[in-house]
Amino acid sequence: MLSAMSDPSDSDLPEVSVLFATETCNAEDLSELAEKRLTEEGFPVARASVSDVEVEDLKVKPVILMIASTWGDGEPPSEAWEFHDELVSKDPMGLTDTRFSVLSLGDETYEHFCQCGKDFDAHLERHGAQRLYPRVDCDIDYDGPYEGWIDGVVDALKRPIFA
Repeated sequence: MLSAMSDPSDSDLPEVSVLFATETCNAEDLSELAEKRLTEEGFPVARASVSDVEVEDLKVKPVILMIASTWGDGEPPSEAWEFHDELVSKDPMGLTDTRFSVLSLGDETYEHFCQCGKDFDAHLERHGAQRLYPRVDCDIDYDGPYEGWIDGVVDALKRPIFA
């Protein structure tokens, strides 16, 4: 269940759902930074682990930001297995009113670098969601790529379609 950190009725801006899938807390930590930045920009934000969200919940989310780690050689983190498997196997859900962006964390030394985030990205698109900002894949040093991603996401959210 997503819990809103800001009251969506306080703003005409869309609620942004920041979802994270993590094994070692890196994605969770970045989701906290994203929540803070978006809140400062005036967006109502709901942040949650994918382990606390049902795939069906995505149907009512206008904006989804997914921050996902990869564990081992491309597998989702343990908390994300069920959500990942359902998103990947589910028939298209018609998320045409949903915008999304994915930040993937991984380690370039592995063959399936950032695969969990790549899967989330591909399947959100397959379900009909529209890309808000391109996916960014991060190696172990993710601070710089994260900053570029969140700046790009905020700029995209400020475009007239959302304002």
